[in-house]
Amino acid sequence: MDRLTAMGIAPTRYAKVVDRSLATPEECRVGHGSILLQNVTVTASVTIGSHVVAMPGVILTHDDDVADFATLAAGVCLGGGVRIGHAAQLGMNSSVRERTSVGAHATIGMGAAVLSNVPDGETWVGVPAHPIDH
Repeated sequence: MDRLTAMGIAPTRYAKVVDRSLATPEECRVGHGSILLQNVTVTASVTIGSHVVAMPGVILTHDDDVADFATLAAGVCLGGGVRIGHAAQLGMNSSVRERTSVGAHATIGMGAAVLSNVPDGETWVGVPAHPIDH
């Protein structure tokens, strides 16, 4: 985004796409260029950054904060107060426990249950989720 801004392309140029099935509470923020597909659930005080993709069936509960460029695959469920870092990737049907965080550029495998904080750049899988070597 910094390079585009330097070229005079405003971040507001990108439309946000929110499916009609989604009722977003007024206090929630959805950034430019984000895509929220069918049956995404957003509750109170959720912040969604720019260029975030939330596939069908994602659940974002109170006080969640999803940073720019994150991808939430179908069926991802975030407990309350979860922080998702810049460009993190959460696999289909993964869950993140309340008041935990997933670091920037981290990857969460399909079906994983995240019970503790995931550091930047790590890949976690399993139930309970644990780090794997690349």
